[in-house]
Amino acid sequence: MPLFAVSNDGRVYRLFTPHDGHSGCTGDSEDFDDGSENEYVTWQELPYLGVELKQASAGGRSVWALGGDRQIYVLVHSIDLPIRIKEEAFENQRWFPRDGYSKKLLPTDRPNFSSEDGLQRRELENVHLPSLAWKWEESSWRVEASLNGQPLDAEGWTYAVDFPAVYHPQKSWSSCVRRRKWVRHRVYAAVDAWSALPPLNAKDPAEEPFIDICVGGQFIVGAPKGHLSVWAVTAKGRVLYRSGITWMCPEGVCWEEVAVGDGSEGQEVKQVGVGPMGDAWCILWNGHALVRAGVARDHPKGDFWVNLDPPSPGAPQGASGANGAPSAPLSQISVGQFGAWAVSVDGRVWYRRGVKSGSVDDSATSRLLGHSWVEMVGRMSVISVGPNDQVWAIGMEDRHLYMRSGVLLPSEPTGRAWRRLQLPVATMAQMHPGHPYISDATRKQQRSRLRASSTGSEGSLHSAEDSTLSSGASPIKGTKGPEDAQSTGNVVHMMTLRNRAAVAASGAMASSLAILGNAHKAMAYPARVKAGSEASESETESCTFGPPHEDEDWGEWGSEEEGSGLAKKGRQLRPEPLWGWVTGGSCTVDPHQSPPWFADSTLGSDVASIYPEDNLDDGGDMSSKHVGKGVRASQVWRNELIKLMKERRNLEAVPLKFNKYERAIEISSWVKTGKAFCLLPFSPSTLLECVLELEWVCGRSEGAGDAATDDSGTLTALSTDRSRTLLQWSLCDLRCVANCKGWAAGDGGMMESDGNISPTLQDGDSISSSKLYSHPRLAIHATATHVPLRLQFGSEKDLEDWTSTLTSVCCQLQGIQGPPKPGSIWATTSHGDVFVFDPSILQLEQWECNGRIVGNNFVGEEKTGHYAVEWPFRGKEGPYVQILHNGMLTGSTVVIRGTVLPKAKRFSVNLVVGSRKTKQKTIALHLNPRFGKDGSLSLVRNTMVEGSWQEEEKQGDCPSLAQGQDFTITIASLDESYQIHVEGQPMMADNLSVGSASSSSSSLAPSNSSALSFHHRMSPKPVSYLEVNGDVTVATISYASPYVIVGMEAVFWRQLGGHFRQVEACPVGVVWAIAYDGTPWIHTGGWGGAFLEGMGEESGSQHLGSGGAGGAGSGSMPGAKFQAMSDTQVVHVYENQRWNPLTGYSSVGLPTDRPSWSDRSGHHRRSRDSTRLPSRHWQWATEWTVDFSVSGGVDSEGWQYAIDFPATFHSSKGFTDYVRRRRWMRVAKLSTKGPWRPLPHTPLTSISLHADEDSGDGDGEGVVSVWAIAANSGDVLFRHGVTKSSPVGMSWDCVVGGEQPFVSISCGGHNQVWAVGRNGAAYWRFGINSAMPAGQVWVHVEPPQGRKLRQISVAAACDSGSLSVWALDMQGTLYVRREITPVFPEGTHWQVVMASELEHGKQQSVFNHVSVGPGGEVWAALAGSSGCVLRKLGSYSADGFVEPAWSRGVHASWQYLSTHGWQLKRS
Repeated sequence: MPLFAVSNDGRVYRLFTPHDGHSGCTGDSEDFDDGSENEYVTWQELPYLGVELKQASAGGRSVWALGGDRQIYVLVHSIDLPIRIKEEAFENQRWFPRDGYSKKLLPTDRPNFSSEDGLQRRELENVHLPSLAWKWEESSWRVEASLNGQPLDAEGWTYAVDFPAVYHPQKSWSSCVRRRKWVRHRVYAAVDAWSALPPLNAKDPAEEPFIDICVGGQFIVGAPKGHLSVWAVTAKGRVLYRSGITWMCPEGVCWEEVAVGDGSEGQEVKQVGVGPMGDAWCILWNGHALVRAGVARDHPKGDFWVNLDPPSPGAPQGASGANGAPSAPLSQISVGQFGAWAVSVDGRVWYRRGVKSGSVDDSATSRLLGHSWVEMVGRMSVISVGPNDQVWAIGMEDRHLYMRSGVLLPSEPTGRAWRRLQLPVATMAQMHPGHPYISDATRKQQRSRLRASSTGSEGSLHSAEDSTLSSGASPIKGTKGPEDAQSTGNVVHMMTLRNRAAVAASGAMASSLAILGNAHKAMAYPARVKAGSEASESETESCTFGPPHEDEDWGEWGSEEEGSGLAKKGRQLRPEPLWGWVTGGSCTVDPHQSPPWFADSTLGSDVASIYPEDNLDDGGDMSSKHVGKGVRASQVWRNELIKLMKERRNLEAVPLKFNKYERAIEISSWVKTGKAFCLLPFSPSTLLECVLELEWVCGRSEGAGDAATDDSGTLTALSTDRSRTLLQWSLCDLRCVANCKGWAAGDGGMMESDGNISPTLQDGDSISSSKLYSHPRLAIHATATHVPLRLQFGSEKDLEDWTSTLTSVCCQLQGIQGPPKPGSIWATTSHGDVFVFDPSILQLEQWECNGRIVGNNFVGEEKTGHYAVEWPFRGKEGPYVQILHNGMLTGSTVVIRGTVLPKAKRFSVNLVVGSRKTKQKTIALHLNPRFGKDGSLSLVRNTMVEGSWQEEEKQGDCPSLAQGQDFTITIASLDESYQIHVEGQPMMADNLSVGSASSSSSSLAPSNSSALSFHHRMSPKPVSYLEVNGDVTVATISYASPYVIVGMEAVFWRQLGGHFRQVEACPVGVVWAIAYDGTPWIHTGGWGGAFLEGMGEESGSQHLGSGGAGGAGSGSMPGAKFQAMSDTQVVHVYENQRWNPLTGYSSVGLPTDRPSWSDRSGHHRRSRDSTRLPSRHWQWATEWTVDFSVSGGVDSEGWQYAIDFPATFHSSKGFTDYVRRRRWMRVAKLSTKGPWRPLPHTPLTSISLHADEDSGDGDGEGVVSVWAIAANSGDVLFRHGVTKSSPVGMSWDCVVGGEQPFVSISCGGHNQVWAVGRNGAAYWRFGINSAMPAGQVWVHVEPPQGRKLRQISVAAACDSGSLSVWALDMQGTLYVRREITPVFPEGTHWQVVMASELEHGKQQSVFNHVSVGPGGEVWAALAGSSGCVLRKLGSYSADGFVEPAWSRGVHASWQYLSTHGWQLKRS
């Protein structure tokens, strides 16, 4: 959220931070792709209310202001998601033998129209809007047509035995009562508008006006979502608290008085300050302070007041006026989490040390008050503290705005110096036509002017507008004044927030505001910069958002040179006003990244400091220096330095030519060594001390160019004396380098149902936990084994160094350079790390064109062909089994080369469908050559369906196949049949037309081979394996497919920067992600991160030698920007107790009980003290507190009760409840860096992207459909304007119509969108087309019997146009939706999908996530500590269902996979 300030003339301005994601402007395509920071930002004026405002206080998503009429006004910011409340009323009826169901009820029954529990009467006509700021979304009430996901009859009745009871959709003989739910939605209409709160006395508002207002309490632990503590002071000295403020009720319910003392003289309150933890500090008229103690979730108003004496200048630390020293009466105070800042009557600034808000221990009161006042430098009139204790103030004499630099918790809570904010003000004329504060009439005039000016020359930005002004035309009008403003009751309306103004740099001393969007090339206004007054009174009164009038004078901003430069360039930059108030209650500034607000970082001047020593370095007198005026540096030396740098750059740009010299070194190498502890794959429970040795060899092929290299390397683990090799891997075999340290001492924390972390500890490990689990660890995955090599280092610096080096060299060996390409598969681990598999390298290696070399010429089509691989089997014994990763799609070919044994009787070639370990195997093609005793041969073809053989087809006499001879069998899949030929020239897909119609058998077989065909009895798409059994030896098996062949043994996972819960991609290359705090992030096109120092754009690879610069070292595409990133994560531990007759509930339990402190499962011991941060990039943001938001409810102390461990816990203690537990939580914050840009203010829980693969070809826009679910309400959102060139899009549109909140969503081809509701049912969106991209209505799809779904994924299957829908239930069982057809697009039933090959014993595999991509590409992640990634073999087939086979990949604790970006065609 931005910083807000009030000028002396009563206008409110806002200033965005870089953390908001737009640095003063929202992201569009041009700003998004620009890798450079905007040189400065601008103040943006909020609309004129009609009443001058005296002060403002911001918190959360709202701003509360005190008007000149001494009344309270509220402005709630829009976040593209409406504040939408569902009102419910239940109509109740009882059955009578004579009248049937009637509204006549028994005297003991609930009312005819009531609340859900029946305790409150709710007649439909008596349900009113809470205030004039709300409006009804529907014109009338309607009946809800479903109950827990089950559809109801036309009238919507549900039946039960009596009130209250369990209701059912069907009526039975015992249904004596029934009810139905009436619903109606109301929305908050005053979004982005000032709304006046009703006065205390409606008849006479002036009887008791307000004199102060303050907002805080947004971080009260356990408070409702969006809770704010709003305190106010009236002219009579009363302190009031606004109750009921939440996310869905931003204006609150009513004012409640909080008594202060006895009201004697001098004890009346004049000012109040509220901290983010809800602590209220009041200033009395005598200058003393009162602190409200006892503020908690259940008592946001606190319990009692504690007196605090004012500071005493010159007294020893800790002394106050009460001890005899003269005091400094306070006039204003602002409270943070770790300190309070105050201003005394004479303007001196004071800091209260030792304050700790939100303390819950025995010394809570003392920690709340702190222990001493410290005087700070400067004279200020107003001070404000932000949520993370950043400080802003207004100078007492100059009325300039300052920020305290260097505030860093907990080491530097007071900061180092005051820095002046020196920024221009963007008038409404400079804002994009989509800005919320520009009326529809203004937009129409702007568009008409744009059309008129487009006929002129585009080379002059001023010609069209100058001609308009010179002809006497009136300037562009803005919104109407307050007397003409449209209002509803007490609401002054504004438009939805769409700021398209961007700030661009123009020279070191002169800057300008460039208007982005469609109008930025044709619309600009000439600046008028004159010394004198500011904007004329006529403009401010009428709130005309346009260019200044002809008779207006504009004050000078900056120096004379700056003002003239702005005027010459035609820039319209309004100087900043004198400030009267500032509020940073909702402004979070990264303390490690200074915002571009200050004079030294925006206009080239020196740092504005009010430290005396800062202004005395050049011999000047401090008294002659004005506060905030820095010493301007000379321009001569700067120009000379720039000139020298340009000459140096031009000199270095000249390439050095050494081609005529002989290369001195052909092969170079280096070795990196280090000490570590390792867990070897073949001994994962024994910790060994070892010496790691990484050897890298950079070689060049003889006669090749400079770019051609032959690199290689090995990773070796040696004993400490180097006498024994513990393990040695080739770097080419490494598949993934990942951090395996989570939130626990074990390999990772247990993921809660809400996505938070419950740390775990592997108690059964035989190694020393204190030794192994006290340092970061690294997991190195290789092809040779599924168990990784795990390494422990002595420091995090060593860990990051080895991670960077190993990732860099592996990327270079794999040939991976630059950012991930479209078509990549993205994934996240349970630790939040982001990984990408880029198949482009496999595409280059496997691609074979349909042509041949004749002489020196290529004959054929280079752009048509197939992907082919060959596997060797020489020296191996049968049976021979090979995975066919893509099945036998049309155009696929399998070639088996081998030798028939001399005394062979028979052998078989089988194309197996699905899993090989099922009891009833399915074989699509069984080719069985049988040799007779006389050497005769017959070829038998057949099909097996679920263990039953079908009718055989036989062909005798095959002279090309004989005992003791080599053979070549080719099987090609055509549209209607398999074509088989034996011996002769190998038949590959070169001679097939991929995807062509059926060809005759004779055209495929050479003259010296035997050929035959076998018509498809089942679809060849789901074929998974090729089996060769019998009296043969196989030399090689070749496989060709129209799509890239992805074997899990060839998948290399490359890590990117970032920390996300989910990541989603689409075929055109647009990638979105969701952090753990719900913030969506958009990929900027780069790669690298904070700890991948050898990969990012900031530093090249320092180990790769000659090959490093062009490989892993070039981290991102030109202009790609690494964004400072942050994320928060909630860590949970559980406190368990058992009841006994003597002591009641205590931590002493039975020997079989779970530990007194454990994780959620109770299997692992975990306490608050033993929970450690994963790395140095994490910091604790809060202390441990009781979590009151546990599913199932808790009592007043946070306890849940049950009969025994484990059992279902509930909130109320029962007679037989012998155990109880409560959950403790603590928030940790991560500071990192990565190639991502945030889209703040709209937290999400699920997101899905889809784009047609052909839409991004060439100059196509690549339109992307983005569907998401809002975190707070569960509403479905649709993002407009997302394209390949503008991945951030334009705005969200709330898709209404769902009967209840959603938890998961997925969109795919053929305009298909499926979602999962909070009730566990599935829904698909009907009516999506180009005219209505958001569709029309949700259609209910029942979940599996007795199960609740939690995740769904949908995509178009192969080229046939069929749809593939897969889902997971709460238990991790995998399902696929069957019989989806164009006539019945929602399908008929759910089919359970097993993974027999992965199951141990009878235990069913539990899945963590599933993702379906184009072409029926299905990837899944197994749950559990291993988190193995799986890929379904074969392609999707709608003909019938066979249990699929899976190919196992890396075990890296995968949490989320995205295959929506998969590309079917060659990239």
